[in-house]
Amino acid sequence: MLPAVLRFVAFRVVRAIGRSEQPELPNLGDSPIRVRTRVDINPSLHTKMQRAIDQKVDSVMKYGREQVRPMTPKQTGTMRNGWKIKGRGHKAELINLVPYSRYVTEKYGLLKKLETLIQRKFR
Repeated sequence: MLPAVLRFVAFRVVRAIGRSEQPELPNLGDSPIRVRTRVDINPSLHTKMQRAIDQKVDSVMKYGREQVRPMTPKQTGTMRNGWKIKGRGHKAELINLVPYSRYVTEKYGLLKKLETLIQRKFR
């Protein structure tokens, strides 16, 4: 568990209020209200958070690869063995470089099925 040491540096509420005949009772019904905040995070905490996010993304990608391989139709096994994880952490991609992979994934709805499985597992 990461320590939640966040320091709120600035908090400002800006209201765009038009000129009113009665300054003591402005009409706020049509006025947008904007809240602006800025959060400074300790650099070591940022590094720990990024590392934790990267580990979670890596586990999701490995799980996705494990699930999509058996769902891929097998004739020669080329496409089934073509699923690779490119990159690490938040830059990771699950790819298949077989030329006909796009056609097969769309025909069998592999990505939609995979998305459903990942959402169920990592909620």
